[in-house]
Parts: sequence; structure tokens; C-alpha cells
Amino acid sequence: MTVASYQVVTADAVVGTSGAATVCYGISITSDGTAGVVILRNGTTTSGTAVMTLTGTASTTDIFDFGGVGVLFPDGLFADVDAHTTSSTVLYKKY
Repeated sequence: MTVASYQVVTADAVVGTSGAATVCYGISITSDGTAGVVILRNGTTTSGTAVMTLTGTASTTDIFDFGGVGVLFPDGLFADVDAHTTSSTVLYKKY
């Protein structure tokens, strides 16, 4: 059984193992004075297919919960983080 993990990202990054099928269960986005945006992509770079675009709230932390099933990223999970996102924590499990 694979246990869920988390990864803190402050810039564009592969989440977990590069190219490995990954399920994302949720993400928190902490923004500076402007709302931060994180694009979760299927793949290993910013050219991967955008699966969802999440927008935080200025000067706060927002939590996005994808439930117990989560969202599958079959070609790997890449977090595309904008300049207004000061920190983001991704909860995921590799398959």
C-alpha cells in the first residue's frame, strides 16, 4: 500500500516522482498581496496539459480539497506556480 505524501512548492516543480502516475488529493495556496494562481498539469513541465487552474485569495491561505478519490495525473503531476504564490502544499500519492 502506498501512503499519501505532501510536498511544499514555492516555484514551478514536479510533485513526487517525475513522470509517475500520481493522484492529487488537495492543495493549499498561500498568496502575497495579490491572489496567487497554481496550475496543476499532467506531465513533467509547463507544457503539460493543464488539468485545473486554482486561484487563491490575496494575503491568505486557501485550501482546495479533491476528496478521497482525488484527481489522477497519469503522466505525472507538475505544479505551475505564479509569482504571487508564496507557498503551496500538495497532498498526493504516487501509483
